[in-house]
This record gives sequence, C-alpha cells and structure tokens, in this order.
Amino acid sequence: MLSHPDTNNVVRRILIDVNIFMDVLEHRAGWLESAAVVAFCEDGFTGVNHAGDVLHGFVSVLTPIIIYWLRSRAGRTETGARADAEGAIKYLEIVSIDGSILAQAFHSPMPDFEDNIQIYCAIACQADCIVTRNVGHFADSPVPAITPEDLFVKFGDRDV
Repeated sequence: MLSHPDTNNVVRRILIDVNIFMDVLEHRAGWLESAAVVAFCEDGFTGVNHAGDVLHGFVSVLTPIIIYWLRSRAGRTETGARADAEGAIKYLEIVSIDGSILAQAFHSPMPDFEDNIQIYCAIACQADCIVTRNVGHFADSPVPAITPEDLFVKFGDRDV
C-alpha cells in the first residue's frame, strides 16, 4: 500500500485476473461487479472509490493474449477478438513477463502454471491483491486473492 502524492489517499495496487475480463465480455454471473473493478481503474491508470482510496490496476502481459485466444475460439472475428483484448486492458498498466517470472512460475509448488504467472506478476508490480473469480486457485499465493464483490466490501463501496 502506498499513499497518493497529491491527496494522501491510500493507493491500492490490484492485479486483475483474466477471468474478470471474461465475465464482462461474456456477461457471466457477476459481470457488473467485474466491470466496476475495471471502471474504477480507468482514469489515467487510477480510479477512486467512494472511500477515497485510489485503485491502480495492473494486468500481466499474458492477459490480452488469453482474452484474444478465448474470444477467437468462441467465434469472434480476428478483428473482434483483437478489439476485445485491446479494449479490456486499455486503461491498465501491463506487467511484463521476464525470465525470472517464468522460472518462478515453472518451479512453483502451486499446480496451475498460468495462475503462477499471474501470482509472480502481482509480486513484480507490488500488488496488494489479485482480483479474480477463482480465489481457490490462489489459496497458497503470497499475494491475497479476492473476488470483485469482496474488493468492494473491503473498500466500503457497494455502489456498483
């Protein structure tokens, strides 16, 4: 957690998992809360909730690739799948994946390689939490994982 230099409000750094974007794109259960998480991060990489906290959103560089692949496999046109991937991450900061992150993900005792990449990207960007629908996949993560709904409860913001 950091303080915003202009306001002294708390800056919450969140890494947003790919399934949050898929909620929105496919209108899955909870998609409005997922959309609100992204919306709070759309003001020049930061968004302010009603409690005055600043949310700074991050995604791993893997996220738009997965979004593109899933959307193209679901029948979107090439142009549509690219637009979905680009639009989803437009206002978020991209966390690069380097050899160190890959090595840590390969050798992690946690079972899901893609989730491990998300975890080590969260560590790299000093995220306070990972916002995901699959909290159970991150049970052993050193960075806590929470759902969009829990994010709003934690920050005292229910106007979704």
